Amino acid sequence: MSTGTVCPGGNSYSQDMFLTAGEKGILRLWDVAARKIVHTQPLSHSTVTVDSKSTANSIANLLYRKESGQIIAVTQEHDMCFFDLQSLRNIKTLAGFTDDIIEIKSLPNRKALVASNSAQLRIFDLETMNVSTIDGHTDNILALDVSSDGKWAVSSSKDLTVRLWSLEYNRCIAVCRGHTESITAAAISKMASSTLFAISSGRDRTLKKWDCQALARASADRLNTADMSSEIVCRSALGHEKEVNVLSVSPNNQLIASGSMDRTVALWNADDLKRIGTLKGHKRGVWSVAFSDVDKVVATAAGDSTIKVWSVTDFTCLKTFEGHANAVQRVTFLNKGLQLLSAGADGLIKLWTIKTNECVDTYEAHSDKVWALELADSESRMLTGGADSTLIVWEDATVSHQLEDNKMRQDKLVKKQRLINCFRNKEYHEAVRLALDLEQPRNTMSVFEVVF
Repeated sequence: MSTGTVCPGGNSYSQDMFLTAGEKGILRLWDVAARKIVHTQPLSHSTVTVDSKSTANSIANLLYRKESGQIIAVTQEHDMCFFDLQSLRNIKTLAGFTDDIIEIKSLPNRKALVASNSAQLRIFDLETMNVSTIDGHTDNILALDVSSDGKWAVSSSKDLTVRLWSLEYNRCIAVCRGHTESITAAAISKMASSTLFAISSGRDRTLKKWDCQALARASADRLNTADMSSEIVCRSALGHEKEVNVLSVSPNNQLIASGSMDRTVALWNADDLKRIGTLKGHKRGVWSVAFSDVDKVVATAAGDSTIKVWSVTDFTCLKTFEGHANAVQRVTFLNKGLQLLSAGADGLIKLWTIKTNECVDTYEAHSDKVWALELADSESRMLTGGADSTLIVWEDATVSHQLEDNKMRQDKLVKKQRLINCFRNKEYHEAVRLALDLEQPRNTMSVFEVVF
């Protein structure tokens, strides 16, 4: 940077300056003549979280844009971070390379929490696609869930840990250890007013329940410290014969469902982890389980390309849906439990009406497996992601399509009346045009017969 450039602190230095950054992701301003650092970026202004030990935020390249007074930093993860030169505060971050999107969870204020085959969690602003990262895990994240109030999240990883996160402070507040193999499934309690707990399982086939209520009552001062040594009460139960793929907590926090590669879904009492029933019927491993918010049923999706709806009272299969060409990776209820949305390894998203077993629509935008499916903004938006490394935001166009159809019907009625008037007034040229627009060949022939 040349002499006179306004730098951090509002100072205009008389000497040439330069910026450096590296493995720790912190920017430093140097005085060329004095050969010393004159300003170090505060941690709060950087993209590095307080307890981060990851090298994902390591800065590989820097670019100074004189016309805008900004510094652009490219991280090890290929993210582009924009910093204001005067304060070195991070203005925005654009995601560069995103690997397979494993899970997406909706957050308040039109944001989404994303796990993408890395050790980082990413929070996307769905309006600007600005992204912020949260570090903590030391290996790829395999599962993710968020509480219904959007304040808490739980994640599990290949690093054999389960982490509880405060989304108000973007901090990891607890690390849960006890699993002996990769933790492929995790879920968190749904009712905000009830006891906060997390459930985890994985390749060791063991279900573990972590009591997080004490942490939920922690003060802001506690969350702002780097102390994450909290003791969390854990209850365990042997789950399945094979690896557990998915966990889900019922809306009232009373039941837990686990889906496994052993082709079954187990239902558990959430208080004591006692098994109360088993759902059998799928021919391949179960990838997704979803509770209905309205009825006492669950929907399951499996590698046998089917979706099933089950009763949680007598454990019988009520409905089976077929239509996907490959494994169905995700399923969820919508429209007050009257419909289902599913996503599959065929890259398709399908909308089903439960009463008729009918697939009423198919959406195609992904070029590979769809791993993540989430409804947001009172079901007016759908978020999907998958093996094509693409996050897609879908808008519910039902109302706009209805308005468009109504307008077309009204326009058609107006044209029909104008056609009648043209016949009466012997305006045959206009009558031919209207008859062709309305696709009425008989009326078109009638005009020609009158004229000729």
